[in-house]
Amino acid sequence: MRQRLAKCGFLLALLTVIGIAPGLAQVETVTVAVDGMACPFCAFGIEKRLKKVGGVGSIEVDVAAGTASMVAAEGGSIAFVEIPEAIRKAGFTAGAIHLTVVGLLGELDDGQPLLTVDPSDHEILLVNLADEIEARIAEAAATGLEVRLSGLLHLHADGPPALEADAVEFLER
Repeated sequence: MRQRLAKCGFLLALLTVIGIAPGLAQVETVTVAVDGMACPFCAFGIEKRLKKVGGVGSIEVDVAAGTASMVAAEGGSIAFVEIPEAIRKAGFTAGAIHLTVVGLLGELDDGQPLLTVDPSDHEILLVNLADEIEARIAEAAATGLEVRLSGLLHLHADGPPALEADAVEFLER
């Protein structure tokens, strides 16, 4: 029995270390436009559905602005690919999605910059970058610095999500 408990403890420790492995990015915040939201009851229904999205810690729904904003649970990462479906199940349509993500940059074989997001292992391609943003991303990738990127997210049915980053911040390790 003791040996079995020791193995379980080792596996749990290993999974914890793997879950926070460097190189995997974490989605810190997401703001999504919600088409058709008009009243506090709408906001309640949307909030109820978004609470079921993986990694969401807190939610603020703004009826006047027509947006829902989420912040990740402490140490977590928002499962951003679940958001449009959650909003659809609430009876509404998801519009533009803006997110903030922290992590280390990688790249595809063709040099396309990307982030791999924890815990879903989704790759987010970085696209349509302004020259200044592209230069900062290249600098971060070359130096191995962790970055915080924010911008407009594009979800594609037939390919990986893409982030049109409009801000890059280098982070201290």
